[in-house]
Amino acid sequence: MTEKKQRKSPLGAKELEEQALVQALDERMIWFMHFMKKQILAESIDDEAITPPQFGLLYCLCIRGQTTMSALSQEMHLTHGASTGMVDRLIKLKLVERMRSEEDRRVVYVSITERGRELVERMRQRRH
Repeated sequence: MTEKKQRKSPLGAKELEEQALVQALDERMIWFMHFMKKQILAESIDDEAITPPQFGLLYCLCIRGQTTMSALSQEMHLTHGASTGMVDRLIKLKLVERMRSEEDRRVVYVSITERGRELVERMRQRRH
């Protein structure tokens, strides 16, 4: 048997245009992610920088308000252990607080502190 070499059909003008647009958007998104990472890491609290994922968690709490650890883990697409570690670190920085439900001791709530809200607001102002 002989193998036939398949010819690749050249991309049309529309496909090339779409490809260039997608590449430009990808490059812009990567630039934006690096920019935000620098902005977040530049914002220090007591000489300790917070990480972009920690800022994401703070922002989530700022928008949602008090929420359970389970809901927060799910919202952030993190394991319960990973979100617990992140919350522990943010508690040490006095950016969030954790409290147990009085009705059901298995339920743990997390909320952003005023200090955490101030940090999120400073970051919003720096972006504009």
